[in-house]
Amino acid sequence: MDIGPDTSAADFARERMLAVYTRMPDNPAMIDMFGRYLTILAQREGASLVHCYAGKDRTGVAATMLLHILGVAEEDQRREFLRTNDSPTFDVLARQSLPGIEARLGRKLDEGAAKDLLGVREEYLDRYLEIATERHGSFDTYLEAAIGVDDALREALIARFVA
Repeated sequence: MDIGPDTSAADFARERMLAVYTRMPDNPAMIDMFGRYLTILAQREGASLVHCYAGKDRTGVAATMLLHILGVAEEDQRREFLRTNDSPTFDVLARQSLPGIEARLGRKLDEGAAKDLLGVREEYLDRYLEIATERHGSFDTYLEAAIGVDDALREALIARFVA
């Protein structure tokens, strides 16, 4: 989607992020990364730190996958995903990212568009889950067929993280 004179910056930002979440379930690098992450969580002792450029999209999906596998209610998964928007580092991310984005777009983004681009919306996660489910019939089947979450990995994660 190009940001033309008739496209609002907010519409552009939202559509751009929806496109990211549309591609993510089929992206081989993401699939590999999610699979490795979940496997490592099951095998290693200690805490986990997820590195991500903005710490919201891949990180949010990875956390959602783990919470889903552990049996956390969908409402709580979504609430956790949206906590990114409460991050105290939003201003830092905006200072680092917005000037380059605005230069490429040739226009300034208002606060709402910046939040849509640098934050998360429930519809972003909805898009990811919709595409994954469309491809495989259910999110659990997607986790198994695409990500590699078989019964053994699922049981190991549950044994490790559920008291």
